[in-house]
Amino acid sequence: MSLEERKEKLRDELERRRRGLDAATVARAAAEAVKRLEAIEALRSAATVAGYWPIDGELDLRDFLRRIREEGKNVCLPRRRPGNATLEYELAEPERNAESLDGALGKGGFGVMEPVGGRIVDAADVDAWLVPGVGFDRAGNRLGRGGGVYDSLLDGAPGLKIGVGYGCQLVDEIPAGERDRKMDAIVTEKETIWIG
Repeated sequence: MSLEERKEKLRDELERRRRGLDAATVARAAAEAVKRLEAIEALRSAATVAGYWPIDGELDLRDFLRRIREEGKNVCLPRRRPGNATLEYELAEPERNAESLDGALGKGGFGVMEPVGGRIVDAADVDAWLVPGVGFDRAGNRLGRGGGVYDSLLDGAPGLKIGVGYGCQLVDEIPAGERDRKMDAIVTEKETIWIG
């Protein structure tokens, strides 16, 4: 079985697990994961945080992102490069003059909420990344949705890379290739795992 076939098989299994979580478990998991994130000193001291707007049952950190933005941190999100036919992404800090963080976003590629305007942020200027995934392992490997968006954004980025997901998304081994970017830490509702 090829690397991509192994990834796809595991992706299907892990997405079934995530979809099987009930609403109360999802809400409780988000609250517990946020407590763990708040305990990470490097994240507390970060000036610029790259986050994500959840889709398809991903762990929901929106309230956390809204709060740290109100506290003065620069929060940036991925967005599809305007006018680009390929799936190339950039980071953008949503406009501060919008009524709220939500008000500075609009539907982009795949129906994902992303900044409609705002300053483009160089990945080298990001102090901490909150990275969603379909699955993670204790070696820091991450399984994404298959588009390579985060692997591309994280390529060469120096900031702390924190994979964020549910405990049920943690497996013994994620199949990984040379283009797959490792996380520095994994945070779930159950634990914080520091990699090597």
